[in-house]
Amino acid sequence: MFRDATSFNQPLNSWDVLRVIEFDGMFQGAVSFDQSLNRWKLRDAETAKKMFCGAMKFNQPLDNWNLLSAVDVDSMFLGATRFQIYMPSWSIYDRQCACAPLVETKNN
Repeated sequence: MFRDATSFNQPLNSWDVLRVIEFDGMFQGAVSFDQSLNRWKLRDAETAKKMFCGAMKFNQPLDNWNLLSAVDVDSMFLGATRFQIYMPSWSIYDRQCACAPLVETKNN
């Protein structure tokens, strides 16, 4: 949706995404995006593969997200170099490679 939108940085926190099941690459390459999405309800989300891949400025908490239905979060934060927020409420740490920034901050 916002893939490679290099200058996009608008608020989306009020969007209703409750019934969305695929978030693959949604902000991939959106290098300027850094807005809160913590109000989003992702209860039905099945995939978030590369959702923030390359979103270099993104560094917002997502601890209110429920990704229990997600089966593919591979490379979700790959290249999101400023993302340094640990979310202990997430149950994806045992899944395949949500990406290094998420795992590295877990131990800090």
